[in-house]
Amino acid sequence: KAYDSGNAIGLHTCTHNYSIYRSSNSYFADLNQISDMVNGLIGFRPNIIRFPGGSSNTVSRHYATGIMSQLTKRVRNAGYQYFDWNCD
Repeated sequence: KAYDSGNAIGLHTCTHNYSIYRSSNSYFADLNQISDMVNGLIGFRPNIIRFPGGSSNTVSRHYATGIMSQLTKRVRNAGYQYFDWNCD
């Protein structure tokens, strides 16, 4: 309904469980799961994302040091654009 009303659709992850930050692969596995689900609902895979906790979160370091630096580069290389809270 949101998509049909003209709203942009973004991805956030399927579980929002911070343990997804154990590795780039665990993050992308979760992101791909929600991407598949959304694709099934609206017929395409959005390239807009927001990281759980934001791109400069501090909780991720409890799972893997430097993971957010890796992920911000990897999502851009995969064609995603990420946003945090303070954007139009």
